[in-house]
Amino acid sequence: MSDAPGSDARPAAPTSEPDELLEFLVRYLATGPRFLLIEGGPGSGKTTLVRTLIERIPAAQAYLAYQALDPRPGASGDAHERPPTPFLLVDPQKGEGSDPARPPDPSNSPLLAFVARDPHATPGVSGPIAETVGRLAGPAPGTLFVDSWDRSTDALFRSRARSPSQVVSLMVPASEETSLRVGLVSTPVNLVLATPPDIAATLSSTADAVLSLRYESYASGTVRYCTFAKIRGASRPPKPSLYSLQEGVFRSLPPFPADFRPPMAHSDPDPSPSLESGWPGSAAYARAFGRLRFGGTTALLLSPGTPDTMPLAVVGPMVAHVILNGGRVVWAPSPEVRPARLLRLLQSVLPDPFIAERLRILSAAGDDRGLGELRGVVLPLTRGVGQDGATDLRNAISPGVSPTFPDAYKFLRERPDGVPALFLASVEGMRAALATAAVQLDPATTPAVVAYYTKLARYHLVLVGSPADATMTSLVPMADVLVQLDMVYGRATLTGIRPVQPPLALDWPDRKGPFRLHSLA
Repeated sequence: MSDAPGSDARPAAPTSEPDELLEFLVRYLATGPRFLLIEGGPGSGKTTLVRTLIERIPAAQAYLAYQALDPRPGASGDAHERPPTPFLLVDPQKGEGSDPARPPDPSNSPLLAFVARDPHATPGVSGPIAETVGRLAGPAPGTLFVDSWDRSTDALFRSRARSPSQVVSLMVPASEETSLRVGLVSTPVNLVLATPPDIAATLSSTADAVLSLRYESYASGTVRYCTFAKIRGASRPPKPSLYSLQEGVFRSLPPFPADFRPPMAHSDPDPSPSLESGWPGSAAYARAFGRLRFGGTTALLLSPGTPDTMPLAVVGPMVAHVILNGGRVVWAPSPEVRPARLLRLLQSVLPDPFIAERLRILSAAGDDRGLGELRGVVLPLTRGVGQDGATDLRNAISPGVSPTFPDAYKFLRERPDGVPALFLASVEGMRAALATAAVQLDPATTPAVVAYYTKLARYHLVLVGSPADATMTSLVPMADVLVQLDMVYGRATLTGIRPVQPPLALDWPDRKGPFRLHSLA
């Protein structure tokens, strides 16, 4: 893997763990007949969702593609003056392979009845659609999938046929379209219709469920989300959620449960150790944002409302990797995160002797007697910038002046040769720690706080804080890698500002394993 940030920035492939939204839709259609309307603009993923549902629904299926279906009365003048609509019908039950136990039954198919009695119906036009729908109707209704006719839909639907006789192209006159739609909705079959919002608006009143697919485009990339605009016959539909179309598969990313706590994951193996850069512990992170440049800085910007569990999950593999490889870590967490909590997380992936030898915590919370044998990992908060607590740290980079937190500096400097060093600091944690020595952390003093540490060999600094914090803002220009951590529809996302990386959703396929990143493009 290249040392360049963002190199090989390919998110992980979709996983096979259960998908809450897709499982809900499958169960919902199983209680049918149901009319599921999937609405969204071009590129929202309607066809991808249809394709994914087709593979998950085992009952009898047929497929209808339309080239231009405009159900608005008089949308293009009188119905008799409008051109006919091209349809592609694929009926895998027709002819060879058809189920003799499920012949078309006019008594339970209003569409068949319509074709039989409508004096304006054109022989051989609506009839094939009516026969197909009739075969799907019955005690265990099948599903008719309807989607716009494009190359992707054409190839998908035709691939479901077992013989040419099961594929029919039709030109349905505008005069028959309204009755055709009424007959489709009235017949006891599952109907899954994917359509643009303007057409969906005229059909939503007859649909049992309306699933809206939306996406928002930003300079950094695309965020996709879906929500039920309407649903009947389901007491607890899924909440609005992000979704991904990665590798042509629709996958929803529901909000994290209220009690979800990301695990402290083991470090993924480093595929190509380097003398110029460190391993971030996570292969997913490395693919998206690159390695950790020695002598460099990573800034993780937190949006408002981000729980502290999420940045801990991102930086946890970095800490685990450094410690497992004999390196040393100094951690200045936010004031809300007590040392005991960090140690409990690390103990799930690291042995106590490694933690005791290779980790030090700068905490404004002070000593914690409950840490037992690991009590020594908490450093006393002293500084080496003079005796006056109001000393201006802008002078701390002068020759002969010690760095702030001299014990932390000494701990990182006196490590074995050739192993990495990591200083992981929350800006709020640094501010609280310095305040115990009556020193103010602000944009003027911040460079002095970190200046000495950048001289250490094989060293990397990770800063975590709010972009609204002036001190964090002052550090942004010095960062090699700048990543934004947001909470969107109850799901954490990482967006690369430097290097540019479209939003990626954090996910834990294994609730005890490492995180994965999913593209929302």
